[in-house]
Amino acid sequence: MDKKDTVHEYYSFVKGMGQLLSLFNLYGSEHPVFRQKVLNVFTVIEKLILREKTLILSESGEIFLVNGEKIEAQDSMTKRLVQYFNNLKLGSLDLVSGLNIEEFVVFIRLLSQTEPLTGHVDITNYLDAKGTKHIIPRFTTYKLVKEGEKVVKDLKDVIKTEVSPDMKGRFLQDLKNGIIDGHLKEEKKEYQLLAHDPVFLCEFMCSLIDKNSSAEDVVKILWLIGDYLINEITTAKEGDANHTVLTELEDHFFYFWEKKEEKAVWHEAVKKAFNEMGISIEMKGVATLYKKHKKELEVLTNKIKGMLKGLASDSKAYKKAKEMFGVSPPTPFF
Repeated sequence: MDKKDTVHEYYSFVKGMGQLLSLFNLYGSEHPVFRQKVLNVFTVIEKLILREKTLILSESGEIFLVNGEKIEAQDSMTKRLVQYFNNLKLGSLDLVSGLNIEEFVVFIRLLSQTEPLTGHVDITNYLDAKGTKHIIPRFTTYKLVKEGEKVVKDLKDVIKTEVSPDMKGRFLQDLKNGIIDGHLKEEKKEYQLLAHDPVFLCEFMCSLIDKNSSAEDVVKILWLIGDYLINEITTAKEGDANHTVLTELEDHFFYFWEKKEEKAVWHEAVKKAFNEMGISIEMKGVATLYKKHKKELEVLTNKIKGMLKGLASDSKAYKKAKEMFGVSPPTPFF
C-alpha cells in the first residue's frame, strides 16, 4: 500500500472518530445510533492496528498526526477530533494491539468530557481506574518529518551509538551510590539521556536481579531509580516527565519477566513499589506547585494588608472587602 492510500485510511479513521464524538454528545454511549457507529469505526481501527501494530495519535504544533503522517482537518468532523485531542494536552497517545471495544468507548468518553482531564498523570490515572490496558498516553511529542529532511535519531539509537562505555559505567556507579541527581546538571547531555531512558534503566535493573532474588532486594534496586526521579523534580512539568519515565520503565520491566514466562516471588512487592513511587513523584510535582503559589499568595496577602490599612472599618470599601473575602478583613491575612 502506498503512502497516499495509507494517509487516506488514516483520514477516514479520524473523520469517523469525529462523527463518534458528535453522536456521543447528542445521544450518549448507550443509544443504538452511537453503538452502531462505534462498531463501524472500531472495525476500521482493528484492521489498522492489525497491520500497523500501533496507532500513534499525536500533535506537533497545530499539526495532527497519525503514525507520523499529517492529517488535514478538512471538515467539521476531523476538526472536532483534533480539537478534543488538543484539549488533553498530551504529546501523543497510542492505541495498541489488544484494544477492545469497551476500551475504545472509554477513549471516546475521555475525549468528550465537559471539563477534560489534561496532562499525562491525570489521564493515565483515569485510564487505569477504568481498567484500560491498551490506550497509552505519552509525554513525548512528535515532529513531522518533511521529504528530504534528516530524521532525528531515536533516543535508544543515541544511547547505543553515542554514549561511551565509560559514561555508562560512571552513570551506573552513581546510580548504585544514590548520587545521580547531584550529577545530572554537571554531566553531558548523554548522561541525562541515560538517566531518563526507561529501556536502559530496565536493562540495569534486570541485570542485578533474577527470579530467586528476594522482594526486599528487588525493591531496594528499584528505589535507586525512584529516588533520583523524585529528587530531581523542581517543577510540575518535570513531575509529569518523570512519571512518564517511571510508567514506561514499569511496562518494560514486567514485559521482560512475562516474556521469560516467570512470575517471581517479588512480583506483587514490585507492583506496590512502582505504585508508591508514582504517588511520590506526583506529590513532589504538587509540592512544587504549592511552594510556587504559596509565595505568590504571600505577596498578594501583603499587598491586601497594605490596602486595608487605609480603610476605615465603617467605610463602604471595607464592607466590600468583607463581601469579597467572606469574613471580616483583615482577619484572613494575619
